[in-house]
Amino acid sequence: MCFCRLFGICPIFVFEMSVGKKKITPDPGSVSKKASPAIRLLLAFFIPVILYAQTISFGLSGLDDTIIIDRNISFLEHLDNIPAAFMKDAFGGNTDVLYRPIQTISYMVDVFISGGNHPWMYHLTNVLLFGLCSVLILILMDRLGLERRTAFFFSMLYAVHPLFAATVSWLPSRGDLFLTIFTLIFMIGFIRFLRKRDPASLGIHWVAFTMALFSKETAVMLPVLALLYFILYVRDKRFDYRFILLAVLYGASLLLWHSMRIRAIASVDPSGGKSGLNAFFFNLPAIPASLSSFFVPVNFSTIPAYTWLKTITGIAVVCILVFVILKKKMKISKPMVFGLVWFLLLMFPPMLFRLPYLDYFEHRFYLPLIGILIFLAALIPQKTMETLLRNKSLFILVLGLPAFLTVVKTRGFANPGIFFDKAIGEGTSLALPWYNRGSMELAERKFQSAEADLTRAVECFPGYSLAYCNRGIARGNLGDLPGALGDFNEAIRIKPDYADAYYNRGFAYFTMGRNEDAIRDFTQSAHFSPRDIKSYVGLGATLIVTGNNEKAVEILDKAISLDPASVDAYNNRARARFNLKDYTGAVADCRKVLELDPGNPKAISCKTDAENGSR
Repeated sequence: MCFCRLFGICPIFVFEMSVGKKKITPDPGSVSKKASPAIRLLLAFFIPVILYAQTISFGLSGLDDTIIIDRNISFLEHLDNIPAAFMKDAFGGNTDVLYRPIQTISYMVDVFISGGNHPWMYHLTNVLLFGLCSVLILILMDRLGLERRTAFFFSMLYAVHPLFAATVSWLPSRGDLFLTIFTLIFMIGFIRFLRKRDPASLGIHWVAFTMALFSKETAVMLPVLALLYFILYVRDKRFDYRFILLAVLYGASLLLWHSMRIRAIASVDPSGGKSGLNAFFFNLPAIPASLSSFFVPVNFSTIPAYTWLKTITGIAVVCILVFVILKKKMKISKPMVFGLVWFLLLMFPPMLFRLPYLDYFEHRFYLPLIGILIFLAALIPQKTMETLLRNKSLFILVLGLPAFLTVVKTRGFANPGIFFDKAIGEGTSLALPWYNRGSMELAERKFQSAEADLTRAVECFPGYSLAYCNRGIARGNLGDLPGALGDFNEAIRIKPDYADAYYNRGFAYFTMGRNEDAIRDFTQSAHFSPRDIKSYVGLGATLIVTGNNEKAVEILDKAISLDPASVDAYNNRARARFNLKDYTGAVADCRKVLELDPGNPKAISCKTDAENGSR
């Protein structure tokens, strides 16, 4: 509701839909003709909202959302950080290649509204956004000239389709929900602008484009989509100065987005992801896989992978559609061409990036497959649709079966244990679920099971530097320091600028008494991640042990400047100051620790020693 009031969008479009000039021949036996346009819009919103209501009781899945939300909650808790969100990557730092500021800001709004870090609020927002997507899909199909009952049926089919369960249930897919919302508003606004040539429509169209850019990179293709619509649908193509203005606005938004994005993200993906033509050719099976999953919604995987079965099924779907069109000598209509190009155009950008430890995410299909939805709505003969809409039992079955499958599939996202156990139980050959479950077990201090799962992860993907690093931590906690060092060495060999691997190897050296090696690795860690204070804290502690207390104080000053609430940094500096007989400074640091962490035993002990030493 707030979204609608903020942009003034939905009331305008709903009004136009309800007073449109299209007339529908009465048919008392029809399921959807009885419903007014307003009721159809309400159904389009509330049916998916009710379908996904169970997700409001879910927690985090443990796949990226714990990093994006839990680890950044101190940032997300303050709305005055909204400008800073445009200068961070999707994970809240500056080390990843994904840029999602609108998604980050929406999490901040969730925290503000709910009063804290509450998963139910994040899930509720995803559900409401998905409902809004369904409404906008229905409106766009109406604007494209599709018969309204047909548009309603297909928008409902899309809303209940099990392929998109992850789009709603997995919180980090919110970027795709925003991308879809703003893309749909972008097109609806553009169609309205071409009809009325008014500043309001132009403004809505441009703002939607800008917001889409800051939602996800795929939005760079939207001007091409608008040009396609103009070529297909607009008869009067005479020059209009407003098109020059529109091109300037596109360019301004793209320049602003690009300049902010390159400042916020890393130049190389930290996970080893690849981009470019090699990634595109690897991802070509995504096209038949998306069609296979859409037309044959069975045998879904929690974390999907490319398979020959999906590829062959997708190709078979294309062959059947081509055969039907040729056999029936169907006329290729404008919506069919527009929908097909929509699909291919918006599938292209995600295919330019490849993650090393999984094949694809299903939520990336949500926006592109709207094109296939438009294509089908234009392809299926009206008589066939009338038969379906008259037969209530058939109508309910066609929508009810996908809805049931969606409910079942959605339950797999309830919590990390269910999510990863289900993915692994499906016999996956992908490294990601093993890595994430192992990392979750590591956080729970279940070191033996963590080591076993992380071993499976590196067996599935031998180049998985993150898995080697975490297995090294597990082995270190199990007392296998040589094994831990071997894992950290391998992680650094794979990724020579891996700051966390240097830090953990430095900690292992420190534990073994190899202080010079520890100092070298902590220094390297700080070099590759200069804003991560743990490297400075580790380096300061090692310098204290070697007797270089003055240098330790200098390093720990740096750590405290980065994080004025670091208990470890203050504790270590207190000890260094005590060693330098700066008892006043040591007492001051201990008092700060006790202010941050009342009852801290190290601070109490050091404070007592310093007070005694000053007498």
